Amino acid sequence: MHDVPAEPETAAAPPQLIGVRLREGGRADDYLVEDLELHVGDHCVVEVPSGEAVGQARTKWLFAEGAQGFFYTYLLVVNPNPTATTTTVTFLPEAGGGPIVRTYPMPPMSRLVVDGSSVPEIASRSFGIVVDATLPIVAERAMYFGTTPSMFFTGGHASVGTPDPST
Repeated sequence: MHDVPAEPETAAAPPQLIGVRLREGGRADDYLVEDLELHVGDHCVVEVPSGEAVGQARTKWLFAEGAQGFFYTYLLVVNPNPTATTTTVTFLPEAGGGPIVRTYPMPPMSRLVVDGSSVPEIASRSFGIVVDATLPIVAERAMYFGTTPSMFFTGGHASVGTPDPST
């Protein structure tokens, strides 16, 4: 396996999230989300074991939960394609206000980190997330909590999205 190139990164967050890897060959339909690490500078502050594998990249990913306030939510998107794509992220707030839409261009073989704190409309709210792209992508949502004066985060979890709603 090899890392998806760190550059170009289309949206920067102060901490750097590392963890989505393409299987050897880097095909759009063959990837593995390995252990997710959150780095501040050269220091790894949180490791979240994931290891979830999904058989193919898709043009739509759904996430039932996200929260900004107590939790710090990050959306991680990988464009494993040799051509650019456009990714549209729609936040669906739990209590009214309507959808909040952001569009991000993604160069070939790139990653995008959407820091929930960069979207002021979701501050102190719970929400669902829909990620659409013009080409197949891979999307994962990570949530962290427990910031203290001596520690950046004390815990967290990560999840690959689902391509279809379920009941």
